[in-house]
Amino acid sequence: MTSSIQHIDHPINMYIRGQVGITVEQFGQLAGIPQSTLTTWVQRKRRIEKLPIYFYAALADVAKQSISEVYQAMLNLQHEYDRYLYETAKKTDQTIFNQAAYEGRAVKASYVKASITEQLISPAKQLVKALNEDDKLMFLEALLLIYSQINRAIPKWMTDYLQDKETFNEFGRSFYNTLIA
Repeated sequence: MTSSIQHIDHPINMYIRGQVGITVEQFGQLAGIPQSTLTTWVQRKRRIEKLPIYFYAALADVAKQSISEVYQAMLNLQHEYDRYLYETAKKTDQTIFNQAAYEGRAVKASYVKASITEQLISPAKQLVKALNEDDKLMFLEALLLIYSQINRAIPKWMTDYLQDKETFNEFGRSFYNTLIA
């Protein structure tokens, strides 16, 4: 696989647009399925194995194929979509890890340059405590102290990683481990 990941859409959109050659809205009108229903399935990343049979019957009718042909094609699209989601997540995770490690090294270098590495001990302990307790506010307070001691602002992208638990933990641990290394 190349370094750039080709965008793959949800199997519903891919099949209707690619195989049938119409818009999802047009399909909804032809099939008598509200577009809001189709949109909800796509937004919730509903797996094709969980879609109702009336959806496949409508697809088969509009595509002029058998239900088994439609279902097999949708299974193939689901497989591509799953692989795309996995690769995208893996790439995003690697980016988070690299950014956090790079920033941790830069912060540590600023402390070393200013000859104040001993002032990093207390906020570093607060960082690890915040990570262990999954306390984003405590983590942010420790970051504020760390950055204020070297007269730098916390980069905006760092605060974006504090939003969800998985990203917070991965980012936080990578930053912390690089900072104390």
